[in-house]
Amino acid sequence: MRLNFISILCDVLAVSVATKAKLQRWADLQTEELETLYASMKEQLSSIPSDEWDDWDKESFKVIGDIVSKRRTDAVRQEIARMMELAGMSYGIERVIHQRKASALKQLNKNNR
Repeated sequence: MRLNFISILCDVLAVSVATKAKLQRWADLQTEELETLYASMKEQLSSIPSDEWDDWDKESFKVIGDIVSKRRTDAVRQEIARMMELAGMSYGIERVIHQRKASALKQLNKNNR
């Protein structure tokens, strides 16, 4: 009993003092598992008649699909930011510059109508 308590305590401490890299790795593993489960479920859904699913089943699957899509998008943005950093650029600064140019162009087009 005492050994089990110590083991649990060590696990809690490992999580509470985890490095940023370890937390990121855990998040990556969760995302990989989520994507795998989502792909498997999507395949299973194709073999089940759509009238077998109620509205909540469909909505919950859509919500998970949105989460998977957002995580993939975030991963791509992180990779782009890393590439820009390697090229000597700042992703954040370049994004702000782009948004300002796009806003100015939109305003210019709006004024020319």
